[in-house]
Amino acid sequence: MTHSVALFASAFSPNVGGVEETVGQLARYQMRAGRRPIVLTMRWPKSLPAAEDIEGVPVRRHIFRLPEPGPRYMLAYALESRLIQRRIDRQLVLHGASV
Repeated sequence: MTHSVALFASAFSPNVGGVEETVGQLARYQMRAGRRPIVLTMRWPKSLPAAEDIEGVPVRRHIFRLPEPGPRYMLAYALESRLIQRRIDRQLVLHGASV
């Protein structure tokens, strides 16, 4: 049975930096170990695709917002956060992430 591994990162390719490189190395290690990684990360800049494969690794990007002061903004933030969480949950189930 092949395990699927979800890697959550604050940033990923094509951005360049320590987090991006570390997550890329972890994903490649997981593939060599016979696992199926998926990377879930921020969609920044927003022009990046929401979904793509990089070096055989599925990458799913999400736009996260910070809450702003005021009840209207807090309510919008709470509703949007729930929608994003549902999307991530769905992606994990579709990928079969068990670890």
